[in-house]
Amino acid sequence: MEPTPESAGPGPAPVDAYLWAPPGKDLAVTLDLDVVDRMLADVMRGFGVMPKRGVEVGGVLLGEYSGPGKVRVTDYELVSCQHSRGSSWLLSPEETDRLRAVCDRWLSTPGGHTTVIGLFRSHTREGFQVTPEDADLLDRMAPDPSSVFLLVKPYATRVSVAGFYFREDGGIRTMGPPYMEFPFRRRELAGEEPTPGSPLAAAAPPATSVPAAAPAQPEFSFGGYNQGESKTMTGSISSMESYKDDATSPAVETPKKRRNSGWVWLPLSFIFLLLGVVLGFQVALSVGQKMPSALRPPDPYQMHLTANRSGSSVHISWDRSAPAIQSAPRGVLHILDGDTEQRVELDALQLMNGSVLYRRAAKNVKFRLEVFTSSHVTLSETTEFTTP
Repeated sequence: MEPTPESAGPGPAPVDAYLWAPPGKDLAVTLDLDVVDRMLADVMRGFGVMPKRGVEVGGVLLGEYSGPGKVRVTDYELVSCQHSRGSSWLLSPEETDRLRAVCDRWLSTPGGHTTVIGLFRSHTREGFQVTPEDADLLDRMAPDPSSVFLLVKPYATRVSVAGFYFREDGGIRTMGPPYMEFPFRRRELAGEEPTPGSPLAAAAPPATSVPAAAPAQPEFSFGGYNQGESKTMTGSISSMESYKDDATSPAVETPKKRRNSGWVWLPLSFIFLLLGVVLGFQVALSVGQKMPSALRPPDPYQMHLTANRSGSSVHISWDRSAPAIQSAPRGVLHILDGDTEQRVELDALQLMNGSVLYRRAAKNVKFRLEVFTSSHVTLSETTEFTTP
């Protein structure tokens, strides 16, 4: 699953499209990034209409069929909803007729390659899956076997995600998340930096130049003396002695033992410093063990691999924000399904999706996720699914 460059030439080719191809499925959807830009703006506009949840938007996906199981999304058309049944994109009979009219118009365009290749909507309700109403609309409006349903889940504080649904085994699957999710924003899909004047650049806070503060010098207090001031204090004593030698009052001889007393503190200070470091480390360990798991820093070696039931399939997921996943250019999912062993290669984008749906054959299935990090360290985690 990789962004697909649309043009070739000297230097890096611009990335204009994203290829969505779940492992083990005979489907490949090419999504133009221009569509992502415009659709995300419409989705977020609806998301901001109401506090907390926002309203859903939806419409018709337009594009081309380039072969069995090969679809390209090149455009879309919104179909408005009055939300008479709440915030969800649930169409009334009149709105369904309007959706039908839009589909008929594109399906009957003479000589045009652009046609109806599916439907889409945003998803602001709980969970992330299509509904029986979505599947019914797709069957009526886009009957081609290769047509798809795009679901987009918007977020206010992080990048929105999306996924495609498609027909298999006679119908569209209405349980569980998409086989593969992907970040629904051009910057993540194409690895671009925001360009000046773009919505992403406008949203980014302006860079400010802050003068670097002088590094603070560590100071350790031992027995009422400050280690950082020991030399200054010694110098003051020497100056005072010179002054007393020139004065008319009787000279006071400072014993050598008292003059050299400052040197005694140096090894003692070092010992106390080591003792403080050891005690601080012990306290940190004790506090860390009692700290709630949500406040603890992430373990760089954990991926939190889990396997849960999703209908007749198994939903395998891992923490895509884990440091190991973030730094891994590729990975392998090993599946032991009864006596059958499978190996699914995963690239960086597939690892970032964070989940795979697997249709099992045996009651007991073992999974092992192996990732190869950029620092040449190989990490693996195992989990097991057993039907009760």
